[in-house]
Amino acid sequence: MGILIGLTELLLYLSFSLLMGSLILLLVPDHLKPPVRIDQRLIQACALLVTFGSFLPVLPIVNLLASSRGWGSAFIQVIFEFAVGRAFLLTALFSMLLLLIWTTKGVKEKTGLLYVSLGLVAAMTASYSMAAHAASIGGASGHVFHTLHFLGASVWIGLLLMVSWFAVSKKNWGSFLRWYTPTAVSSLIVVFAAGYFTMSVDLYSFGSPDMNALEGYAQSLPSNYGQALLVKHLFVIGILLFALVNGVLFRKKAGDQRFNPLPWTKAESGFALGAFALTAAMGRAGTPNQEGTKGEEASFLYRAFTGESGSELIEVTMSFGPVSWMLGLIGSLFLLLTIASAVKRPSLSIVTAAGSLMIVSFYLAVMTAV
Repeated sequence: MGILIGLTELLLYLSFSLLMGSLILLLVPDHLKPPVRIDQRLIQACALLVTFGSFLPVLPIVNLLASSRGWGSAFIQVIFEFAVGRAFLLTALFSMLLLLIWTTKGVKEKTGLLYVSLGLVAAMTASYSMAAHAASIGGASGHVFHTLHFLGASVWIGLLLMVSWFAVSKKNWGSFLRWYTPTAVSSLIVVFAAGYFTMSVDLYSFGSPDMNALEGYAQSLPSNYGQALLVKHLFVIGILLFALVNGVLFRKKAGDQRFNPLPWTKAESGFALGAFALTAAMGRAGTPNQEGTKGEEASFLYRAFTGESGSELIEVTMSFGPVSWMLGLIGSLFLLLTIASAVKRPSLSIVTAAGSLMIVSFYLAVMTAV
């Protein structure tokens, strides 16, 4: 069930992003975007996936309570008394309203309905965030920051996914970059600012005066959550590298008829999907408390590097020795190779491989320092 919920949550994040990206593109004039194929059935399918994805986490709790009070009674209790149940109820309500709107003929040409649809997607995002770790630990502020983090990522990645996989040509690419680049940068600022707050909430029980963010990060590494968070952040570095290449270094190539940017943006979206998968894994993992991993076995990856079982309290200390610094240097060289390969002799396979090896090198640098 855990694996199924994780896969469903990945599809849910993907659905939110596709909804946000497609609705924004439908509101953008044709001369400011490449021709993008947006099927009405895509919106409908994403709305249904959001409903299904937000319901699946409810089932384990209902099944747990059903043994003592019956399935129907347990279901009602979870829906109205548990955060995950209330989150599903509101998310499903807004997604069904969206689905209803998108059964209307010619909805793509009706600007008013597009704005209403965009508002419903934002409401769905806020509703789903009610059950997030940050909301349960940090209260209203945790809910707000998680919602902003989710919205920023959905706008940034959603537009990238839609243009990468549904554009039929690169027409108007220069015009698209002129507004997408500042939009992506603004979304990134929101993602980083809100993400820092939600991370601090998740890592050390919100408001601890005795632990800074870096210490909380280190203490989370024995947990599955901490491992997923570390690799996710490394994937974000990869996404940013491709964003630099696609949005800045290749800007002058927009008018070159021989250059096709779409394979490059598809590669960038591949790194984004990796980050989504890791976010889904984090959503299903328990957050580490400020004492480290207690009462549960440490992550397989952590055990592979340290040999500690994690059935008792683990206190993590970081010490960067020659091996760690060497791996960090190798990772930095792969980072430079990624940029140099894009500038000197653009090769998608070399840039993708260098970016992937950079992630592996930086991960090994951190873990060998534990």
